[in-house]
Amino acid sequence: MSLPHSPANLDKHLEQLKQSCEFTHALRGRNREEFEQWRNLARQALCNVLGFGNREAPRCLDLTEFEPRKRGDLMETKFYVESSDEVIIPLYHLQLSSGADRKGVILVFHGHNPSVQYCLGNYPDAETELRMRAKDNHYAEGLARAGWEVFAVEQQGFGERQSSRKAPLHDGSIESSCRDLAIQYAAHGRTLLGERIRDGMAVLDYLQREKAGQPIGVTGNSGGGTTTLWLASLDERVAVSVPGSYLCSFRDSIYAVPHCDCNYVPGILQLMEMGDLAALTAPRPFCAIHGQEDPIFPFSGTLQEFAKIQAAYAIFGQNDRCQLASHPGGHAYHIESAIRYFDQHLG
Repeated sequence: MSLPHSPANLDKHLEQLKQSCEFTHALRGRNREEFEQWRNLARQALCNVLGFGNREAPRCLDLTEFEPRKRGDLMETKFYVESSDEVIIPLYHLQLSSGADRKGVILVFHGHNPSVQYCLGNYPDAETELRMRAKDNHYAEGLARAGWEVFAVEQQGFGERQSSRKAPLHDGSIESSCRDLAIQYAAHGRTLLGERIRDGMAVLDYLQREKAGQPIGVTGNSGGGTTTLWLASLDERVAVSVPGSYLCSFRDSIYAVPHCDCNYVPGILQLMEMGDLAALTAPRPFCAIHGQEDPIFPFSGTLQEFAKIQAAYAIFGQNDRCQLASHPGGHAYHIESAIRYFDQHLG
């Protein structure tokens, strides 16, 4: 008897678990006071399941700057940020090399690419470049060319930030240390996503000091959209958030379609759905970029969760600050939509 038809197969059991979720910290509040009470409780619960509920917020302790590199009309500078979490975070600064005034500051997170270099627009060969640019994967470069001062983080598990035990992703596309890091952090009661969020917090600490008084926008695609949405939901220092290729229901995406191990947060389906999570950004400007044909974050789940976010912004009378920028493509970013939204709300 083949496994899919075996009475001992667990698919039905797992589906029943997903559908029986009660979401103890789902969005609630009929007015601002009730909403704020919910937000405080929800954030603490999320920090707990991410594995840092009892840890102090990370800080930037030191910074190492390397010689700038001119790339045509752009100037690229590499930094190492030393975090109080005892990790070193590669950070790339990208801006126009001319003396033109910068529009503002945007923190960028890359997705499941070999390294941060892909979103910076640095590709190993012409074929890869053509394929990636067709999906607007060079969004850090695109935002810098549009006049923004961009800071791009290399996320844990990729590029320089791999452990010695890297392996192919579940789809075999590239090698990373996501699985190894996720398992090792789990042994310490932490999550890989939580540690990536804390990296973002440490960089925000640096940017707040370096760019005093300037509001900070955050964006990223796929795995970078994941870090963007969670960071913006938990940290008020994010003034404007534009997550790409992530907003969907957990049940229709992360827990229904094969994904990398770094996406999984123990206990999240006992707390809330993704729309509840994103609602924590209200009333700060929020725009989700999403492909209508995205195969791993189905657009039907995106529409379902976006309605919850709209309800949160309505409490504050700020419906115009909450947008869904959909495009007819698949799992891809959309630079034009991001530029338009940042120009409107961060510029």
